[in-house]
Amino acid sequence: MPINSPDIFCYEIKVEPVATIASNDKYDAIGDILPIAGTNCKSSVFTTGVLDDYPGATAAYSLRRLSSSWTGPAIRVKRQFTFDELDIGFKENGDIDTETMIDFSGGDAALFVSTLYDQTGNGFHAISQQTFGPRIINTIATPVLLEGKISMVFDGSNDETLTTDLLTEFDNTDFLVNVVYGGVFGGTNAFAMGSTGSVPRLYFQDDRWSYNTLGTMTWTDVTAQNVMQYQVNGATQEAFSNNVTLGTATEAQVDFTPTGFILGRIGSATFMDGKLQEVIIYTSNEVDNRIGIYENMSSYWL
Repeated sequence: MPINSPDIFCYEIKVEPVATIASNDKYDAIGDILPIAGTNCKSSVFTTGVLDDYPGATAAYSLRRLSSSWTGPAIRVKRQFTFDELDIGFKENGDIDTETMIDFSGGDAALFVSTLYDQTGNGFHAISQQTFGPRIINTIATPVLLEGKISMVFDGSNDETLTTDLLTEFDNTDFLVNVVYGGVFGGTNAFAMGSTGSVPRLYFQDDRWSYNTLGTMTWTDVTAQNVMQYQVNGATQEAFSNNVTLGTATEAQVDFTPTGFILGRIGSATFMDGKLQEVIIYTSNEVDNRIGIYENMSSYWL
């Protein structure tokens, strides 16, 4: 478990009087709980997130809180059978409120994500285009997990969420797209996200990246849980998995036809068949910040 996991708390129980603590200090009695000084441990209360440390993101979707400025929910879920919907927020430490989802499921119905809220405040919310979006709570009232942490799972046949105006933000600009995903479950597309099939294309996948042209670069598919990053710096494209370069290409920047930006599908019928935990998009040059963003995402999820 990463040292900064929200499940790790660093305290010690005082069993002897501490001379340096004044008698009126709140830690002046034997048996008081004292924070251990000098340790790299996460507070139980959320203070700042990756968007505070690396501001300026265009859109950000996650199953954790990303910003101290975002006070809205993480997602909206829809209940199987009844189709009731409920916004789901965060716990005090910034984790998503899994307990509320389990209670809402009633123990006998799955929950599906109907909206992924954009935590940047820019309003690029991703909304399901189907009766049910990706599943997040199983029918037996257990959360969908990826390597022990909450996740959404896409079924490979029709799960998708759409944000209608986001695609044009990629026009003629540097950008960095950061994603945490993993797993292939009966299909061939561990990850799929991008445009609806317009030319020029913008497809992000687990084994290729199409920027303007189809299959601008390809690599051996990455299906294990990882932080995938897709970077445009001028006319150079580069893809990374867990901070290791997968490939580079050279393609001039272009305008993208505004037909929508999809999480869980590319083109007309290539659906994702894996699990997704986080997507953070910058439509700016983040070359100097890429590694720091990767380290923040990996320390929480991997």
